[in-house]
Amino acid sequence: MTPSEASAIVAAMRDSLRENPEQFKIELSVIGQQVTTNGGGTGVSVSVSGFGSGTTIGQQIGVSGGQIQIASKRGSEAMDLATKHLISTLDQLVTELRSPKPNVKTLSDKLKSIGSWVPPVIQSVLASVLSAAIEQL
Repeated sequence: MTPSEASAIVAAMRDSLRENPEQFKIELSVIGQQVTTNGGGTGVSVSVSGFGSGTTIGQQIGVSGGQIQIASKRGSEAMDLATKHLISTLDQLVTELRSPKPNVKTLSDKLKSIGSWVPPVIQSVLASVLSAAIEQL
């Protein structure tokens, strides 16, 4: 594969992310308490004896919606920043591949700079495309 052909593939990946950055998203699932028992037995046992008037609570679990919204907002901001970094890195790869003499070290360093959060399919496609282009240099 020529560097020009490789740049077209990387550019298509970059453009796809620019047009639809929501391809990566964070989904939160909130569980107040979850008990799992393996091999039989009791997961949780709560005994309460009331004494006199009033309310006696053996176990009380609460989850605040405010905490969830803050975590979701921070997660979304981090994902937006990481996605922008990925788009920028793909753009730099395209620029390098289209240069008159693409630098192998630069291509390799840019590939390594892609975060581990990026799905393996993207990482493996990029690695294969860059490897094939480097063979032609």
